[in-house]
Amino acid sequence: MLRSDSLSRFFLPHVVGVLVAVAALVCVFASSGFAWKGDSVKIAMITAKTGEAGLSNSISFVGARFAVDEINAMGGILGRRVKLFEYDNKSTPEGSAEAARLAVKDGVAAVVGANWSSHSLAMAEVLQSAHIPMISHMSTNPAVTRVGDYIFRICFTDSFQGLGLARFAIERLHAHTAVILVNEKRAFSIGLAETFSKAFTRLGGGVLWRAEYDMDHVDYPAMVREVEERGADILFIPGGYSDVAAFAEQVQGSRFAGFHPQCGRRGAEALRYDRHGCRRDLLQRALESLGRYPEIPGVRRAVRGKDRICEGRHHRLGLRLLHAHG
Repeated sequence: MLRSDSLSRFFLPHVVGVLVAVAALVCVFASSGFAWKGDSVKIAMITAKTGEAGLSNSISFVGARFAVDEINAMGGILGRRVKLFEYDNKSTPEGSAEAARLAVKDGVAAVVGANWSSHSLAMAEVLQSAHIPMISHMSTNPAVTRVGDYIFRICFTDSFQGLGLARFAIERLHAHTAVILVNEKRAFSIGLAETFSKAFTRLGGGVLWRAEYDMDHVDYPAMVREVEERGADILFIPGGYSDVAAFAEQVQGSRFAGFHPQCGRRGAEALRYDRHGCRRDLLQRALESLGRYPEIPGVRRAVRGKDRICEGRHHRLGLRLLHAHG
């Protein structure tokens, strides 16, 4: 069952993460004596507005706008207003590299993004060469910051998360064996699967099977049947919103009926909501819970218009309206 505050718990990490990243850039600029061209400080936000990652990533632009508004309300950076440049990476590494090149051409002083590690890796090469600082607020693959000394992150790495998840699986779930399913197109999925596997084995567990899948062509029922045949204690899927949601649907009623996607129910709630929609009353309560955060751009109008938003049969309509008001 989707808890009523799932939408707000999904929304806020993006806002807070981007705010912290932009605030970190402010500290760097304020202490470095950086010389700007023009009357404003140009900061870019690069992530997905369209494509596969658009639904979940685009909310980061809302966080960036909020952060920039807050910084400008406090006087900007050394008396200069911050100007936000938004670039859609179109949910691809190629689009991310192109967006980074456009940001360099537009003369930005720093970049925040991207969400997906594969996108950040593509951006990092361009920005490192241009000597432009980049801070990712959500990319966990360790390779991102290894690109060079201009590339940073504010989130945990796969190695940290992998160890924590492995400990949780063994100490809290009392699991001894695991099956791992990896989204072959996601650097995040590949990296987290590797670190979880190493940590789980080091702590005394055993990985019975590790399989890769292409989320555009995967046969979910067939893969779940193969998983069940292995007889493992847990199923670990460090995937994206849509693919983990699809696996969660398939395991209902199976021996994994109580399984934890990424060893945590929080993921299952948001992911099933993302793929399969929810009841109107639950969406309405989720929007009401956002009312506790009126300082976030667009929240007041979204909450006032919750009845209209909830007329949609699928939550995607609600999210589009929420973003449109941001």
